[in-house]
Order: sequence, then structure tokens, then C-alpha cells
Amino acid sequence: MNPIANILQGDVKEVLKTVPDNFYDGCFCDPPYGLHFMSKKWDYDVPKKDTWKEVYRTLKPGAYLLAFGGTRTYHRLVCEIEDAGFNIKDTLTFLYGSGFPKSFNISKKLKSEEQDEEAEIWKSYGTALKPAVEFILLAQREVEGTYASNCLKWGCGGLNIDGCRIGIDEAYNITEEMLERSGGIRTPGQVLPGLAGKNNTTFESHEGRFPANLLLDEESAILLDKQSGITKSTGGVSRFFYCSKTSKKERNAGLDECEDKILARSGGAQVAENKGEQEYTEGQGIGLNRLQTVKNPHPTLKPIALNSYLAKLILPPDRHDNNNLRKILVPFAGTASEMIGSGLSGWDYIEGIEQNMIYVEIARKRIEFYLKGDK
Repeated sequence: MNPIANILQGDVKEVLKTVPDNFYDGCFCDPPYGLHFMSKKWDYDVPKKDTWKEVYRTLKPGAYLLAFGGTRTYHRLVCEIEDAGFNIKDTLTFLYGSGFPKSFNISKKLKSEEQDEEAEIWKSYGTALKPAVEFILLAQREVEGTYASNCLKWGCGGLNIDGCRIGIDEAYNITEEMLERSGGIRTPGQVLPGLAGKNNTTFESHEGRFPANLLLDEESAILLDKQSGITKSTGGVSRFFYCSKTSKKERNAGLDECEDKILARSGGAQVAENKGEQEYTEGQGIGLNRLQTVKNPHPTLKPIALNSYLAKLILPPDRHDNNNLRKILVPFAGTASEMIGSGLSGWDYIEGIEQNMIYVEIARKRIEFYLKGDK
């Protein structure tokens, strides 16, 4: 049975005022980081306490909240959520190897101002590190009584540990293409699509490792293996969850009828956006200011495989009751990656809220493709 997925257009706090108390069984979101990202007005600050209070009110006692956050402003996000009444349970870290450095080269600036002597002194100095991590807050609405009594009364309050255990044995010789066809998720007993019956294409069935608060992308997983000297045959990164970063194919899936848009990945690229991808990137290689032609221009998409795993972590047990669906709230829904991940992980009812109407329209097409059509 396909999940029920609905996205509403509007301000999160105002929309939630129409929702009754104790309605949702969980919340999963990628809110604004407050970084003034590429001068986007929606990213001028993290959501405030009043908004999170509305989220808190509409969640059932014991329900979990997962929220992505940026390394520079994560503390502000956590404080706003904690001040709204949530208990802070943990911080998960998503480690990836594909980030672009956003460091300002001091020496080049001095040279451009014809200060060659000073430029030599400041040679190789910059202003920032290469981004390689994002934080994910795990918080919880206060339970009623004990955890056990809360789970019995409200149907939520526990983490889905066994459902998110990590496979120990690696499947060897899995190519990038094979991984992409599997959706980027490796789980016990998995048979990669189109490869059943071939050697080394499944995982042995076993209980698996206890889920950790470290999550890796494919590139960082490979680097970790190399640097640690621990190979796949002795465990390697199989002790952690890992998945591929968002590909262009995943970004555009289900949007064939949408018009092409230029995705500018930095302020410099945004200034040159009118030139178009081919003209601007010609001769510049893969650099900080790269532009890309896409159907889905949302600048901060998270991988659907990662979202599916995270949503499954806070998924309550199946109630086998069509009148008591497991309902998850996805505020700041963007183009629905967290909604799609929640649907694929088993949530019965997914309700998203997004203010930008362009993103809402794209989100509805993506939901139709991933949750109601052919993947």
C-alpha cells in the first residue's frame, strides 16, 4: 500500500496552528541553517522557538524530532529547539567527501591589489576549511510516565534499533552503477536489482551492528577504510550506515516535464548565472563556482537513501490499523526529499509544509514519482 503524502504551502508556524494537539508520531526536517546561503532570504536565520513550540504541541508525547543543521549555526538550532521544550537526545554526524572548499585566498587578493611582497607572506593562507560534515539533531518530546507506559498509550517513544542495524559482511565487487541501482542502501539479505543469482551480490542474513550516530557517504567510507587499514573482510565501514550523495539523476527524477533551471552553487556562480552552464564553466574545470543545469534547483538536497534510513530510525511499530496511521511531520519540506525518504521507510502518512510555491510544485511531482509511480 502506498503511503499518504501531502504537502501544504505556507509558513510552518501558521499552518501548524490548524493542527490538533498530539497529532504526529514524529518529525523529520532540513530547516534553514541561518547562513545567509547565497543571499537566500529563507536562510537568514534558524527557525525560532515559537515555531518549534508548535511542532512540539502537535507531536505525541515521546515522539522524536530529527533536524539537519549546519556546523556554524547548529548551536543556535539546538538552543531554539531545546527552549521549545524538547529533550536533546543525541547528535548524528553525516560525513561526506564531496564538499567544495569555500576558502578565500588571501594571497591572490593581495596580488590583485599589487601588494606582491605581502602576498608572498600570506601565500597558501585561506579563511575556511573544506566542508565534510553535517549534523543531525535527535530530540524528543517529553514522555508521559515511563518509556514503556508512553509507548503503550501513544504508540511512539522508542528508536527502531533492529530495523536500522548495519550489515557486517560486505558484498564484494559492487560497482558504483550497481550501488546506484540499489538506491544506495546496503542491508542484510539485499539482492541488488537485476543481479539475483550472480556471485557476491547479496549480504548474509544476520542481526547486524547496533546503529551508530555516525553516517558516511561512499567516498568517505572508502577513505576511512584506506586510512584505518581495516578492510571489508575484517569489518571496515560496514559498522556504519553509508550511502551515495545526491546525484543529478536523483535530483531530476520525475521532473521530465519541468523546465531546465540553472543551479548556482555559490555566490560567485550566482553572479554569473545569466551566462548559462556551458559558457560559464568552459575552461574552469570543476571548481567552487560551477553552475549546473537541472530540473530541481533546490540548493541543499539530502540523499533520499540517507533520509530513508533516518526516517526509519524514528518509525514506530506497524499498528495494522488503517484508522491509526503512523504520521510524520516534515516542516521546511523543500522539494520533498525528507518526505520521500519517510514514505520509502514505511511511514503511513507524511505531511509536509513548504513556503516556496516553486518548491511545492516540484515536490508534488517528485512525490508522485517516488511514492506513487515507478522508481
